[in-house]
Amino acid sequence: MSADNPTVSINGAQGVSGTPGETPARFLGFVEDVDFYSVVLDAGQTASFDIDTEAGEGDNGILVYTDLENVSLSPDTELRLFDAQGNELAANNDGAAPGEEFSRDPFVEYTATDSGTYYVGVSQLGNRNYDPFTEKSGSGWTFPE
Repeated sequence: MSADNPTVSINGAQGVSGTPGETPARFLGFVEDVDFYSVVLDAGQTASFDIDTEAGEGDNGILVYTDLENVSLSPDTELRLFDAQGNELAANNDGAAPGEEFSRDPFVEYTATDSGTYYVGVSQLGNRNYDPFTEKSGSGWTFPE
């Protein structure tokens, strides 16, 4: 990320594997998971953060809820931006980025008031009240499409 290119792309996936019919340990507490990314901004610099998700396969080999066995699930994420002291500066749930159609993917644009390190938290829908300094402080939920 630089003044010439204020965009960063992070490709990743939320995936689990395990024995069909069993809930793997990694899946437990999934709705409380928060992924954090840090970015250094100069005062006056504007940065955009955009989450773009893809629907997953309905049958991933892991049966968590029998009613959802063949339902295609796609993440519904929350996006929060914090300063170094943990103060929330911006947040979004379902706001589309410029030029995108409405979706469940969040977008945040922020102009830094001070130079320093900022933190972006990405979490599942409903997990918007976590404390960025306290492990397992959030809570959330999941919904089928």
